[in-house]
Amino acid sequence: PAAVWAWSPDSLRNSWTSVLLDDFEHGALTNLLPNQAVWSTRKADSATMTTPTLVPAGLGRSGTAVRFEYDAPLSRNDYVLFQTTLAPHPVNFGGLDSIVFWTRGTGILSVSLDHNWERGSSKTWMHDDLDTVWTRWRVRPQDFDPPSQSAGNKGWESVHDSITHITFFATGSGYVNYVASETLEYL
Repeated sequence: PAAVWAWSPDSLRNSWTSVLLDDFEHGALTNLLPNQAVWSTRKADSATMTTPTLVPAGLGRSGTAVRFEYDAPLSRNDYVLFQTTLAPHPVNFGGLDSIVFWTRGTGILSVSLDHNWERGSSKTWMHDDLDTVWTRWRVRPQDFDPPSQSAGNKGWESVHDSITHITFFATGSGYVNYVASETLEYL
């Protein structure tokens, strides 16, 4: 594929092969996809979470970020999540190259692609520690954890052809500043 794109500037190639999910610059907690779905939150019963708000990104980044503070100790299996609907029906993400976004905070961040339906869900996810400086995350299909019995994690191969949501989970205590430029990049 490199030869196919060799003549093309990065800006043109990106416009053809990526989808901007959100950048929060439009002043609302709705994604930029045609469905304009709301970003929603949930938490474990004993976890606490502030209402996500739009704030200046700061610390060397221009633009807008969404911020929330939370207390969700892993020792209690607590979590908080920030999620949006990608499509009202299952979509095949088999051509996904990566999910790219910037974040900073404290605790552990998990990213999942989910297939949610009326009576349940299945997902594929990955986890990593947050850093207090802005960090670019690039999550590729091979970065997702293998299937496990843990909270519906079925692994990439089981859900990639039926994705409906993207979810960001946080565990631990602290804050998450999340700035988009979030793109879904395709091969």
